[in-house]
Amino acid sequence: MLVVSYSQMKFRVAITTTVIAEVECGNAAEGSVDWNIAFSNAISPLSDSIRSAVSASISGYSNAVYPGSVDYGYLDDKSNIYQCAQCKKLFTDREKIDQIPGILIGRSVGGHPLCSECEMFPRDRP
Repeated sequence: MLVVSYSQMKFRVAITTTVIAEVECGNAAEGSVDWNIAFSNAISPLSDSIRSAVSASISGYSNAVYPGSVDYGYLDDKSNIYQCAQCKKLFTDREKIDQIPGILIGRSVGGHPLCSECEMFPRDRP
């Protein structure tokens, strides 16, 4: 009989979160040099703040490493992101293939968009 002590097993885990921000880039054509400069000027302070906050948050954990990267994904009207009809949190539909990492999952229940928390712990449906 083989006995495995789970307390000694180690797993590497990537912890992901998402910040959704609206960025104003003026009237420059998307993809143009002026647009890229405006985007960079608008997003850099927020990105720097996120990096600083994550670094400070894990500073006491010797088993955690922050690579210092921030990734951007552009959202539009067709993006898989919805607002829960109950709690108003944003979620991505788990039944679609284009899920957005780092936010709650959910789905449409009875025609109402619900995050997984409100689906599992129902209150009065809207």
